[in-house]
Amino acid sequence: MVKDKLLEAFKKNKLEISKAVTTPFPFLEILRDYALISEQIYQWAQKEYQKLIPMCKEFQCIYSILKELEKKFSTNMLSVLFHPYNLKEYPPLVQIHNHFKNVSLDESESEDSVEFPIPRSSLDKTASAVSVPQSSVQDASNNKKPSTIGRKRKHEVPLKVNCVKKKASRKIKVPKRNFHLPELPVICGKASGILHKNKMEKGSSEKCIQMADGSWLTLREFELEGGRGLAKNWKKSIRSGCHTLHFLIEKKILPCPPRKFGKRKKTLPEGETRRQPKAKKRTTRCQATPAQDASSSQPKRRHFQRKKAPGKTRLSQPWLPARRGVVSLANRPKYKAQLRARKWISVTCRMGSGHLYKNRFASVYKGKCILTERGWYTPLEFLAIDPEFDITNWTHSIRSGGLTLQTLIENDILKLHPDSCSCDLCKDPFPENDDECFICKGEGNLFCCDSCPKSFHSNCHIPSISSESSAEWNCTFCIMRKNKEKEDPKNTHCHQESEVLKQRMYPEQQLKCEFLLMKMYYYRESFLFIIDPRHCKAYSPCVREPMWLNQVKERLSDENYNTVEGFVLDMRLIFNNCKKFNKENHFGYVGAKLEVKFERDFKAVFDIREADELTQLLFP
Repeated sequence: MVKDKLLEAFKKNKLEISKAVTTPFPFLEILRDYALISEQIYQWAQKEYQKLIPMCKEFQCIYSILKELEKKFSTNMLSVLFHPYNLKEYPPLVQIHNHFKNVSLDESESEDSVEFPIPRSSLDKTASAVSVPQSSVQDASNNKKPSTIGRKRKHEVPLKVNCVKKKASRKIKVPKRNFHLPELPVICGKASGILHKNKMEKGSSEKCIQMADGSWLTLREFELEGGRGLAKNWKKSIRSGCHTLHFLIEKKILPCPPRKFGKRKKTLPEGETRRQPKAKKRTTRCQATPAQDASSSQPKRRHFQRKKAPGKTRLSQPWLPARRGVVSLANRPKYKAQLRARKWISVTCRMGSGHLYKNRFASVYKGKCILTERGWYTPLEFLAIDPEFDITNWTHSIRSGGLTLQTLIENDILKLHPDSCSCDLCKDPFPENDDECFICKGEGNLFCCDSCPKSFHSNCHIPSISSESSAEWNCTFCIMRKNKEKEDPKNTHCHQESEVLKQRMYPEQQLKCEFLLMKMYYYRESFLFIIDPRHCKAYSPCVREPMWLNQVKERLSDENYNTVEGFVLDMRLIFNNCKKFNKENHFGYVGAKLEVKFERDFKAVFDIREADELTQLLFP
């Protein structure tokens, strides 16, 4: 019986069905609506799901419901179980449904006894291209003999065979061609030749196509040779492979040849001048030579001199700059608004470059407003790097792109203080350090380094700064720089990574780890790894051992690391967790970028080189 076989298959597939149902809706609702489960069982199942029990117990809940359905098994129960909404919500049920369908096809009575929610013809379109009558299938199954489709048993009743022919689209195989070679085969109509790129660069009137007989043609001549002269568009008439020259020029595979009008003037060597033409002697018609007659018959080219409009010169045109190298802001209101909104602008002089902060700018002598790698400078000190500078022309010597300081002052982008100004900036003209924290870019109570222009919050610096610090204080960056300057470059030894990881956490190694961690905080990609990531609900099930930068900072400040390896393993754990959770999305790309920077700085600080690099240094 078909029912017995379906019941046996249902018993074997109860566990797979319970695993396929991941959410209670709409599975439980459909069973309740078709009166397969009672309201009491439905309420019990809802309570079990609301308890947020583990996934294995969710399977047990569905399994227990299927066990109850087994007692009152029927073919109608299967049609409800594999309802179209269930198949759409739980994709694994489709494969189980196909298994039940194959079981029913083994018996001839399956078509009348079992009613499936999905039409069988739609599922079996790809199974066979020939439709067979039901009687022939029953005879073949009862007699256990192969079906005789295609044979004529009786002349009176011919078999009907419906063949479905599919037209397969033919793909034209085009041979692959390397378009980056210096020579390309080209065709135009019936003509074919070889195009030379180096000659095509010189101009469209250059003979750049070599024919089979060895002759050379221009692009236009080759178009005429192929019989496409009426097109007058060699870019689309000439092809290389399946692409026109117009397409290859747009993709920058071929150079765009410049158009030449007339002949170039011959350049004379230095020291020579052009000879003035001699005055022609008047001759009568009888005295003219044949050569003169031939030259006089040729048409002469006329030259007309354009009249200049009164009051208009070249410099009066609005799109031309008033002076070469200087940009005007007269017709650029958007760019002027952007400059006014900026906090600082990039400036350069002959010997240096830096950032000019507008709120610190006062005059040439007052206000250290230009920040360079060495510190803050006034405009006079910034120009003093150049020994040949002229102080009277200081507003034109300092530039921001094509704009001079004079242009910025005239457009109210910079405010020049007079010599008699008594503002706080002019009274206290030399603020040496930054107005914002070097790490978090915030303002507030800042501690200023005495060796560099950097400023820090007490908690942003590693180690944290106490209010009882000495009068002279240097940041971790300056301490590392001074230690590097004291080292003798001849005595520096390169180490392998395995040796560095085994080093004990002495004060020198502690300082290097603090420097590395501050560098990580400084990079803008670190915003993703500063705080505890466990506030995200989906993070804890995916990552077993979470780690973040503040946790590493706390362990480093409490001196919990005995070796350098402990610090490096925690840092690498952050990046591995990022790969595991984010995979290949945008945040995963940010973590990979920060990981590259950490590995680069780690090798630079601890003087790490691989074994291959060391052998190349020892045995060049």
